[in-house]
Formats: sequence, C-alpha cells, structure tokens
Amino acid sequence: MDGVIQAHSVAEQNGTIILMGGDAGAVSVSGTLDASGYDAGETGGTVHVLGDMLDFSGTGLIDVSGDLGGGTLLFGGDYQGLGTVPNATDVYVGPNTQTFADAVTNGNGGRMIFWADRRMRFFGIVKGRGGKYFGDGGFVEVSGKEELYFDGSVDTTAANGKTGTLLLDPDTITITDGAGASTSGAVTINFQSVNNATISEQTLEGASASTNVILLANDSIVLNNLSDNLLNMAQTSGNSVTFKVTNGTISFSDTQDTISTQGGNITFNTSGDLTLGNLTSNGGDISLTAGDLLLPGSSTILNAGAGNISITGSSTTEIGLGSTTCSGTCDMTISNSDLGKMRGSKLIVNGSANNGAIYVDGVTQTTSTFTSGVELKDAHISGAQGGIFFQGASTFSTLTADAVNGIDVNANLTTTAGALTLDGDSNNIAENVVPQDDISIASGVILTSAGDISLSATTGGISSAGALTLTAPSSITLTGNLTAAGAVALTATSGITLNNNITTSSGGTLNINANSSTLSLASGVALNSAGALTLAAGNATSLGSLTLAGSTINVNSALTSTGAVAMTAISGLTLNNSTLTGAGNITLQGGTGLTLASGMGITSSAGNITLGASGGSITANGALTLSSNGSITVSDALTSAGSATLNANSGITLANSFAA
Repeated sequence: MDGVIQAHSVAEQNGTIILMGGDAGAVSVSGTLDASGYDAGETGGTVHVLGDMLDFSGTGLIDVSGDLGGGTLLFGGDYQGLGTVPNATDVYVGPNTQTFADAVTNGNGGRMIFWADRRMRFFGIVKGRGGKYFGDGGFVEVSGKEELYFDGSVDTTAANGKTGTLLLDPDTITITDGAGASTSGAVTINFQSVNNATISEQTLEGASASTNVILLANDSIVLNNLSDNLLNMAQTSGNSVTFKVTNGTISFSDTQDTISTQGGNITFNTSGDLTLGNLTSNGGDISLTAGDLLLPGSSTILNAGAGNISITGSSTTEIGLGSTTCSGTCDMTISNSDLGKMRGSKLIVNGSANNGAIYVDGVTQTTSTFTSGVELKDAHISGAQGGIFFQGASTFSTLTADAVNGIDVNANLTTTAGALTLDGDSNNIAENVVPQDDISIASGVILTSAGDISLSATTGGISSAGALTLTAPSSITLTGNLTAAGAVALTATSGITLNNNITTSSGGTLNINANSSTLSLASGVALNSAGALTLAAGNATSLGSLTLAGSTINVNSALTSTGAVAMTAISGLTLNNSTLTGAGNITLQGGTGLTLASGMGITSSAGNITLGASGGSITANGALTLSSNGSITVSDALTSAGSATLNANSGITLANSFAA
C-alpha cells in the first residue's frame, strides 16, 4: 500500500482504518494512513495494521492525531500481545517512517502499539505529544517478544502536562555501547537475527530527552561495557527511566559504569539478581527492588542528590555491597532485605545538611565475611523530614547510625559481629546550627550487640515508650538523658558508662548489671526508678555527685564517688557491697528499712553521713564502720549483728536506739 487512505475523525465518531493481511499474510505500508482529526473539537481516530509479516517503510506516514486528543494505532497487535486482535510474527518499521498521535490543542497524546510475537526491527519516528494548553503525553509500546532491535525516535512530551511513556518489552534486553547500526538504504523488510533485544546507548540516551522510558524484559536486562562509562539519560524532575525484569536478572557488565538522569527518577525492579554500578539521579528518586542486590564496585556511588533512595526486597533478599556511598541529600529506605552477601568494605549513607530521612525495615546482615558494617549518616537539620527510622526488626554485622534530626527505633536491632551505635549528635553540621537530635525507642525494644552498644543524644535525649533492654558482651555507653515509660535493663560484661540521667515511669524497674566489670557514672548523674532500682558491678565509680531513687534500691557493688551520694528508697534500701566512699555528703534513706552488708564501711572524706529509715529500722548484717570528716547522724533505730564503729570530726547523733 503506497497511496493515501483517509478516514478523518468527526466530533461524534472517530474514523477507523483497518488493514488485514490474515494469519499468514503480509502487509506493506509505504504511503499514508490518515485517521486524524485536526478540526476543532475532533479527536484522533483508529488505525489497525494487522497480519503475519508487516513492513512499514519508505516515507510511510500513519496519523491518528486530533485537536482534542490523539487516537489509537495497533501495528501488529495490542498491548503486550494481549487483546482480541491477531498478532504479527515479524515487523519492520523503517527509518524514514513517521507515526503521529498528537493532541493538538488540548487532551492527551494517543496510544501506539508496535508488536511482533517473534522479531521487531524498529527505526521509525513516533510522536504522541500532549495538547498545547493541557494534556499529557501518550503511550508507545515497541516489542519483538523474542527479538527486538530498537533504534527509533519517540516523543511523548507535553507542553503543559506530564510526559508520556515508551515501553520496550521483549524477553531479553541488551544495551550496547555507542551508536546503533546504520540504516542507510534500508527500505525493505529485513528480519535477520538480532540476538534478542538490542538497544544502543546512543538511541536510549536520545529517546530519554522526550519520553519516559520503561525497559521491561521477562528474562534479563544487560548493560554492556560502555567505552565512556556513562549512560546519560536526559529525564528531568517528574520523569523517569525504569528497568524491570519479571523472571530474571539485571546486570552491569562493567560495575564502574554509571546511569544518570538530570533529576528524573531511576527504578530497578527484578525478582532475581540485580548487579549494579553507579547511579546518579541529580535530585530524582532511586528505587532498587530485587531478589538479591549486588553493588560489587570498589567505590560504588548511589547519588540521589535531593531525592530518595529505596532498597526493597523479599524476606530472602540479600544485598551485597562493596564500598558503596549514598551521597547527596538522599532519603533512603532499606526494606525486607538480607545483607548476607555484603563483602568488602561497607555501606555508607552520608548526607548533607539538606538530607532527607533514612528508613530501615526488616533488614538482616549476618555473614561473618562482612568486615566494616553499615554506616547511616543523616545530617538533615530542620523539619520532620530528616532522621533515621528503624521500622522493622533488623540484624547487621555492625551498625553505626548517625543523625542530626533524630533516630527512631521501632523494632529490635541486633549486631552479630561488632558494635551497635546510635548517635543523634552529628559531627558534620553547619556552624551555629543547633542539632534537633534525639533517640526515640518504641515500647519493648531489645538492642542486642555482639560488641559494644552506644546511644548518644545530648540535646533531645533518649526516650523509650515502654520497656527497654540493652544487652552487650562488651560495653554499654549512654550519653543523654534516658526516660522510659517502663522497665529498663542494661547488661554488659566489659563495663557500663552512664553520662547522664535515667528515669523510669509507670512502675518501671531499673536494672543495671555490669557483671564483674566497672559501672562508670558521670558527675551529677541521677538514677530515678518508678520501681525497683538495682546496680550490680565489680565496682562502681562516680566522677561527682550521684543520686539514686526507687521504690526499692539494691546496690551490689563497691561504690566510690568524688562528690556527694544520695540514695532514697520508699520500700527498702539494701547495700550488699563492702564499701561506700564519697567526697561529699552521704545520705541513705531507706524508707521502710535500710540494710547494710556485713563488714560495710561508709566513708565521707569531705562531708556528713546521714542514715535513715523513717518507716522502719536500720540493720547491719555484721560489722559496720562509719567514718566522716563532718558529722554522723543515725535518725532511726540501728541494729548491728557485729561491732559498730562510728568516727566523726563534727559530732555523732543517734536519734533512736542502737544495738550491737
């Protein structure tokens, strides 16, 4: 067919052109098929070109444009080979052909499908643009299900709407280096094998300037080695490029290569392995979904600029990263992922002062070959957008989370090979900027480390909505006031350091157990428990004044303070240690009873000693020695099962009975 066929659209009923070659027939188009509707109020019509073998060549033109919207072209079949129309086996679209489905004044660009069950060779020019005043760009699909060679031009832009989409969806896709093959002189159908789907770097880059691109394969997408190491996609903000495989893998042959956009979103989605190089979106979002994700490059960069980075997988997903950096101002989500294949260096999410949030949900990373852990650094300094959020129970080899605008822990965190560090005090923020740091922990959370545990939030403090448990075979360090609406339990075997206060409410107990190691308390620390308060350690040291309060208090450690010591219990205070030494006043108020271990020695080198049990008595289970450079006051009955020695430079007052 090399003439002109017209079926102009009218406002009430679109024109339709159907060319049928039959199940085994061939259709060749080199002329014009015109089902346009350019008059005011008209929309584009419909063209079907159907048959077994289709040839669109020469200077062929198909036009389904319309004043108020583009029409529909089915060339070889319907969307993804579905629907009721028969599918072509082989299709050729030549380099000088043009297909239009524009919306001229208003409305959306049209819908154009080029389909072949077997082979598609596509070199044509396609336009499905949105209306001049409003309307979105159209939709174009080009597919040879078994073999596709695409080197065409597609424009689905919209002057005042959203850019449309080009879908390339064969079984496999290979993106090749450089330009596509020459089409010079190609005027007849040519179906030599093209080795599945082949799209050149230059063709894909060119198409990206005027359409969103979706590469959808059933088996695999491969980015071949690029001589310039860059697939430079032109999508800007609000537009996107998507790489998706339904039943296979996506891979970079050279993991030093980079895919970039100019603000457009980058999406990778596969049920199988995803092996990447570098990604740079310049402000667009980066979304990675995979069965297993590998970023093996020695210096892999995920750079979303001001955009978000999301890593999502199934419950069995494994993520393997080399030395991977998320730079720029990225809001990053890691969900349902197993980091078990991580090897080499570490994952670093390292943002700027305009950074967004980092979300971690259900991550697992347990392999012993992982050496350097995960570092999450979020320096967002204003508003509610920043911070690091642990949404689901997660396991890491080692973990460091560092945020200016807060850390939320809503589920258990575990490390299997090293330290667990949560730090709300970023070290790299703008001068004179006040951090909005805090650590907020959900009720019932358990933090378990194979090494040290360190929590730090000096400005906003550390808060728990309920019970909180920290367990470490090494040390625990808390910096910042900790408040909990439930019980708090700290257990470590190589020391516990408390640099600020701990307060529990709602009847919550406070249990601090350093085993046989040292409990270190900063000057001015106050431990206030709404329930029982228990301290256990090989020894406890306070660098200044120390205050303990609880319904009951049990101290199972020798205690030395360079300042005053005050302990107040409602229902009983018990010192099971051998010595209590302070450089200021020592005040022990036991409420219903004060019990002192046998051989107990209490010494104040620069203050007074006061013992009381307003609702009961004071009992020493053996010998007792009180020594003060000031005075000694025993305000309630004192009974000692052994000898009692009291020495004071400024007087001794026994306000009640004394028996030894």
